[in-house]
Amino acid sequence: MVFRVKRGGKVTGVTGVVITTRPGRARIKRSSVVSGMEARPGDVVFLLSYKGEGIYKAWFRGHTINEFGEFDAKGTFAEIIEKPTFEWWVQIRNNKNLTGWTDQTDNFDNKDACRG
Repeated sequence: MVFRVKRGGKVTGVTGVVITTRPGRARIKRSSVVSGMEARPGDVVFLLSYKGEGIYKAWFRGHTINEFGEFDAKGTFAEIIEKPTFEWWVQIRNNKNLTGWTDQTDNFDNKDACRG
């Protein structure tokens, strides 16, 4: 069922999903450890979605990395070559217990817990 939310209306975020339509890429610049795995210069980390504050959800050597950034304790170890393209959808429920999905996440507050 489809429903509209009026400006200022209250809904509850139920869950969320991030759909990557084109992964981004980061290239390793110096030997380092990425989520417990050795990374060598030239290795590519695929970026799945941006989480904020320079942190991405990523894919490296068959493993999902929940927090990947281009810096470590020694400084910059990776270079972002291409940012990912993705959509963030949030399932919402209104006070009549109707649920629906929206990709208009900028129109809602307090939805960060639904981000994947």
